[in-house]
Amino acid sequence: MATVIAIHSYSGGTGRSTLAANLASLLALAGNRVGVLDVSLQSPGMSISYGLDYDRIDYTFNDYLRDRCEVSAIAYKVFTKQVDSGAIFVIPASTKSEDIAAVLTEGYDLDLLQESVYTLDSDLNLDFILLDVQAGINEEIMNVIPFVDYLMLVLCPDPQDYLGTGMIIDLANNLGAPKMILVINKVLPEDDLAAIEQAVHRSCHDQGSHILPFSMTMMRIGNESTFCFDYPDHPLTQAFQKIISQISEGDNGDGETRR
Repeated sequence: MATVIAIHSYSGGTGRSTLAANLASLLALAGNRVGVLDVSLQSPGMSISYGLDYDRIDYTFNDYLRDRCEVSAIAYKVFTKQVDSGAIFVIPASTKSEDIAAVLTEGYDLDLLQESVYTLDSDLNLDFILLDVQAGINEEIMNVIPFVDYLMLVLCPDPQDYLGTGMIIDLANNLGAPKMILVINKVLPEDDLAAIEQAVHRSCHDQGSHILPFSMTMMRIGNESTFCFDYPDHPLTQAFQKIISQISEGDNGDGETRR
């Protein structure tokens, strides 16, 4: 069964979707079959990193949630020259205003989230499934936490993010927490790393964390291309690789796996 990773943040703008795209690419580069599901239904955009043209997309995750298609119709295989033995399948959310409005006003059957993940795993024979989950404390994250293997929380060095991430960790613990990974993103060279780590430990209950250095190059290219492919030796790509190592080894510090 695939390892399922929910990538989430308390605040928007932390770089959650960009992180998901780069982790998926590195996992595929290592020979894995990876699915990337855009559960950010209110602010979608995961497909941009892979150059998917929405005009050529027949069905999205929104269509599946509204019973317009089967799961098999919403997975789009991405072809990149860097990936040989592995594969990336992107499951995009709709960017149409009427579809976003329907989610906000009518909602959907939240049980379909878990059902879609298990069906994608079975149909596509996946090794990893990454869920890019809408920021904030919401129904999506509350329903995702109980069935994922990892909850990856992305935050910036900011007091509001420290507090909010701590709240999500408390929520996860109450819901039967999966293994958790904290990723502190956009850390400037002049930032006091010791002070940041102390603040994170204090607010986030001594969870270990990964530090991602701020990169102006990353800021310039945004989601227009996959950073780790274009800059394989960059310190930021090396930091991504450390996260991959933790996931691949199934290490959460207690020597146990969840499945």
